Amino acid sequence: MIEQHEFSVISLYKPSESLSVEVHGFLEEAKEFLEAKTSAGAWSQRNIGWFKVNLDQDPELKIDEKGRSTQAVLGHG
Repeated sequence: MIEQHEFSVISLYKPSESLSVEVHGFLEEAKEFLEAKTSAGAWSQRNIGWFKVNLDQDPELKIDEKGRSTQAVLGHG
């Protein structure tokens, strides 16, 4: 799924942890900021996939041994 985009922003967060929610909120704000800039024509359009994974709801999707929240930006192509 992430390979369908030029860039993918993935937030694996835990709603039960305040720091995780705070960092996830930064990514949500970054998405809004980027979309506003591209809509206004200030920045060029990009094919960006924005993904979020609730690790409290889906703990099997964790990517580290401790199940901590993680954010990643991946570039393709």
